[in-house]
Amino acid sequence: MPPETEAAFLREPILATSMAGAAAKAVSSVADFLRRHAGDHPRAFYADALPSLFFHVFVAFPDSPSFIDLAVEDPALAKLLTSLLSPSGPLLAAVSAADRHTLLQFLFPPKRLPDWLRLALSFAAVSSSDEIISPLLAEGESF
Repeated sequence: MPPETEAAFLREPILATSMAGAAAKAVSSVADFLRRHAGDHPRAFYADALPSLFFHVFVAFPDSPSFIDLAVEDPALAKLLTSLLSPSGPLLAAVSAADRHTLLQFLFPPKRLPDWLRLALSFAAVSSSDEIISPLLAEGESF
């Protein structure tokens, strides 16, 4: 099956999920797809599956809990979600790679970031300033 078709088929199981076992299967399918197509960046995934995944991971309805809500009671699902959503996980790696190749141009556009964060991300501004813009950026600080 071509990656575009396969990516489109990921959407339905994600949206139809209301049980922890089905959510774990959907998350595993997404992670597996991303690993198999790491260099392909199929646009269908970003158009169909990614918005559905983000929606169902974070948004809950009375008859359809979010994946995060389901993971509270299911350690296996919690582990799968943590692996998928971690900074070094397959989802953010794929989105970052696609954004780096300008296949996507929606991931944190600088003009939509707060001024302090744009300043902090500017290497020249941070390296030439003695002022700490945010405590999150202070090296060696513990909170």
